[in-house]
Amino acid sequence: MNNTVLTKNSTITSLDQAELKIRRAGIIRLNPEGHEQVEGEELLQTICGFNLESKTVAQAIKRQIAKHEFCEGKDFTTSMLQSSGGRPRRVYHFSVNAANHVLLSAMTQEGKQARQEAIDEKRKQQLTDALNIPQSSEKPSPLPKHWALPATRNCSPLTGY
Repeated sequence: MNNTVLTKNSTITSLDQAELKIRRAGIIRLNPEGHEQVEGEELLQTICGFNLESKTVAQAIKRQIAKHEFCEGKDFTTSMLQSSGGRPRRVYHFSVNAANHVLLSAMTQEGKQARQEAIDEKRKQQLTDALNIPQSSEKPSPLPKHWALPATRNCSPLTGY
């Protein structure tokens, strides 16, 4: 990630800022192997703006995994969380890259904002790149002789010849 700045009131204007939003929310943790991960429920409810009941969280996470064709072990991992008195609960952990995918595809106001602003930033960069085309001081090279038009040519505007 580059030196992207995101203030409290600023909006997401790039993929770097989408990641920064996730980081600033404080939901990125290191797993035992030292890899960064984001807990699925926190991602969906805190960052993406989903309003889920506890019984539908796992279903929503599974839909995201299927939608994005995430691979277990690469894009997400699971662990079992022991609960007091109940049965263990499966907890999903996304890689930061997968979390960005989920945020940018969320069909919520937060996801829409992230997508639109990433698109706007890309469009702005394309315009900047187009305007910064280096200007050459050299004369353009002449066309190859076989591309040149005959010196005398009578063209009729209606027929082209």
